[in-house]
Amino acid sequence: MVEEKFSPEQSLQLIRSMIEKVKQDFSDNSFFLLLWGWLILIAALLHYGLMTFSNFKQPWMAWSLMWVGAVISIYYAIRSERKQKHKTYIGDTMKLVGAATGITFSVLAFILGYFELWSYSFPVYFTLYGYIAFVSGTIISFAPLRWAGVACWPVAVVSVFVSFDIQLLLMAFVVLISYIIPGYLLKFHQKNQTNRV
Repeated sequence: MVEEKFSPEQSLQLIRSMIEKVKQDFSDNSFFLLLWGWLILIAALLHYGLMTFSNFKQPWMAWSLMWVGAVISIYYAIRSERKQKHKTYIGDTMKLVGAATGITFSVLAFILGYFELWSYSFPVYFTLYGYIAFVSGTIISFAPLRWAGVACWPVAVVSVFVSFDIQLLLMAFVVLISYIIPGYLLKFHQKNQTNRV
């Protein structure tokens, strides 16, 4: 095995490019957390509001916002892929986690809708939000995201004992702690990294 020797300038350039890629990975993760966090929070509160304070017959239509998120996510992922100069294990892993998450939630929505089990859906979703946040936080070594995932699991258990309208409010709370707050913390972390370089 031949050992490559780098000049000090080449070593610095390699380090800079790796730092830039890690910053981009953090930025991508915060974008998706914030996009989906805000869309789900708005949909949950809109569903609750339409169900509680209006005569609207189909308050569940608020969840159509998820299609907006899917389109934006696909567009952003394609655009990011085209701009990407370097690939990293973390970046590739997070893309696969994101794709698997989207597929899992789509399949669950189909199954729960087909069997008309909507009253059981949110405890399952809360559990999955916790799992996704925990795994994502572990992959990118970001403790606040890991702890956010842990915080979702007790909410999932509690949600089994409350009515559907309260579960909608718990949904808003869960995405606030598992997506939105960690998303802003990641964004803040990325800005600090940028300022240090």
